[in-house]
Amino acid sequence: MNEIAEQIKNDMQEKAKRYGIEVCSAGITTLNVPEAVSSKVFERMNQDRMLAAQRFLGEGKLSAEKIRIAADKERANIIANAEAQAKEISAQGDVEAAKYLRVFDKNPELAAFLRKLDSLRIIMKSKTTLVLDTNTDPFTLLKSNADQFVAPAKSAK
Repeated sequence: MNEIAEQIKNDMQEKAKRYGIEVCSAGITTLNVPEAVSSKVFERMNQDRMLAAQRFLGEGKLSAEKIRIAADKERANIIANAEAQAKEISAQGDVEAAKYLRVFDKNPELAAFLRKLDSLRIIMKSKTTLVLDTNTDPFTLLKSNADQFVAPAKSAK
């Protein structure tokens, strides 16, 4: 608009010089266009905005898909590494278990004793009050050596 106003000023100044008039400024205060033209201009602007919005949406969807693919790939790598690590730990556990099984094969009484202790440890983890038959495992551990802790009864005279 400023360029058009400057051009109008220059044209007017050329013509006004003949008459001794100096044009100092020229400007455009309002611009009116016919209704048919303005509605078409707005319609075209709206179409341009819609095309731009669709382009941005498409670019956003493409970026989202790239991010999703990268995340899926990273997830698959993490899971594969975790599974490999789990297999390695399991193999180490199997090696350790084999060592203990060899000891238990040589001494089955030790194996039975340790299982009874584990059972007691699990049962008595929290504050527990139990009334059970001491003739059942693992409570036979409590009974088997109980006689040595009981003081002999005094005889009544």
